[in-house]
Amino acid sequence: MLSNRAQERLREPHPPITEEDLIRKELLLDPMDDDDDIEWPYNPYEVEALNEASESPEELLALITIQGS
Repeated sequence: MLSNRAQERLREPHPPITEEDLIRKELLLDPMDDDDDIEWPYNPYEVEALNEASESPEELLALITIQGS
């Protein structure tokens, strides 16, 4: 069971976050050399990929494949 204090915390609304509030990871982390020889597949959901004007939501959805039964 949750204590009364924990229940009160759950009811507090989270303040809205705008894009101006976010900090890009490139500003916080130093780049690392990709020297592990692992081939990573293209990720269409990377923030940089979503900012490109050439990819519409329909084009992004077309990249999704479902395999298996």
